[in-house]
Amino acid sequence: MSEPILGAGDRLGHVHTADNNRFQPGAGCLDFQPTFTALKQIGYDGFVSIECSALGGPALKKGADATLAESVDFLRTQWNRA
Repeated sequence: MSEPILGAGDRLGHVHTADNNRFQPGAGCLDFQPTFTALKQIGYDGFVSIECSALGGPALKKGADATLAESVDFLRTQWNRA
């Protein structure tokens, strides 16, 4: 995912993310480090939206409030490591 981000550069206006299983980031097996590293390289400082599958899916049994908090923590950790 790095190459398209680097190619877009400062024209990138929005980032939407999900994991490989279409659940929230951190519920699958995607490596977010290369993506976030590329975003930092282009100086991206906009929003990153997340996608979660329908409520009731196996990754959301804790409820939306817990799942959202876990996703935010996961993404912040990944961003800080990039």
